[in-house]
Amino acid sequence: VAISGLALSACELNNMPGNEFGNNNGSFIKAGYYINVNNEGFEPPSGQSRPVYTVRPGEKIVVRNFSRDNVSMTAANGSFNTGIIPAGGSAAITAPTTPGTYSFDSENQTYFQGVLDVTSSGGSSSSAS
Repeated sequence: VAISGLALSACELNNMPGNEFGNNNGSFIKAGYYINVNNEGFEPPSGQSRPVYTVRPGEKIVVRNFSRDNVSMTAANGSFNTGIIPAGGSAAITAPTTPGTYSFDSENQTYFQGVLDVTSSGGSSSSAS
C-alpha cells in the first residue's frame, strides 16, 4: 500500500540471522534500521537521550516490540503505521521518501513517542539499543 509517498509493508516477523526478518509466508525483508520498544517506550538510539531516529528516504525499518504490551508506530500525520505489534513481535515499514521530520506515537500507548528524521544523509544500518 502506498500512502503519500510511503510504501507500507506491515507484517508480523520473526528474527532471522543477520539483518533479515522472515514473515509467516516464507518471504524475507532486509532491514536497514531497527527501532526497539521496551516497557518504557521507544528506545533512544545509542548515545541519545531522546527517541529521534535518523534514516534515509525509503530505508527499511523494523520495529521490535520487547515490551509486555501491544504497540504500534503511528505517524501523527497518518503517513505511516506499523499496525498493532504484539508483545515479542516485530513489524516492518519503509521510511517516507520525502525528507522531513515525522512525529509518531503508539496507538495503544500514546505516551510512547518519538521522531523519525528522514534525511538524504540518514542513518547507516544501525539499530536503537
